[in-house]
Amino acid sequence: MVRPRVWHLILLFPVLLLHACNRYGWSSTDTDKKKLASDSIFIRFKEQPILYADWQRIYKHKDNAFSLDSFSYISQYSNDFIYTLAKLQKDYFKKYERFFVYRIDSEKFIDPFSNALVIHADKRGKLRYIRKEEEQEVAMIDVKTKKRYRIFFCGSPCFISHASWITDDKIALMGITTEDENDSYIPTIWLIDMKKNTTAEYSYSDPIPGITPSMLLDSILTAKGVTR
Repeated sequence: MVRPRVWHLILLFPVLLLHACNRYGWSSTDTDKKKLASDSIFIRFKEQPILYADWQRIYKHKDNAFSLDSFSYISQYSNDFIYTLAKLQKDYFKKYERFFVYRIDSEKFIDPFSNALVIHADKRGKLRYIRKEEEQEVAMIDVKTKKRYRIFFCGSPCFISHASWITDDKIALMGITTEDENDSYIPTIWLIDMKKNTTAEYSYSDPIPGITPSMLLDSILTAKGVTR
């Protein structure tokens, strides 16, 4: 027969265990699960330096200590990747294809700039930058189905400069974001899971002086041979 005092301890044990889990971070909350899933994608991304070498080079020029090891998980949220019929005319490819990031099988590509940059092509095919719109929409184009999926949208608080394919259905967008718009921009990475319709955000530890949307845009246009 179990004594009454022992019964009290048995009933009290789950309460004490729950308290300990909450106190010492052992709880398995929904946020913890999201972070764990996002971290696995981030690690996979980090282990492939070729995916972010060009982007990292810009930041290391300003901050020699810049490293993906200094990025922290911010949040993960669900997304409805709105799609429309893609307008795949020759003029579209002529102006923006050099900015596209194709998947390894070329069946899909990321279009970071056609919605944000106004570019003119002269008769000789030379491209000239006209202006940048306030808002930026990043799209993923499915060449087979001719569907255009909006996978990211942002106004002046952020700017996407680079993109890469981590896997066939996971995309990394790299850029900067700010909360006060006073040139205090923080390097940021967005990991997009097209299969699960989620976006996870990772942020660098500190702003890097001199890294602004205008500076990043200049480096992109120069690298792609587009004149101002």
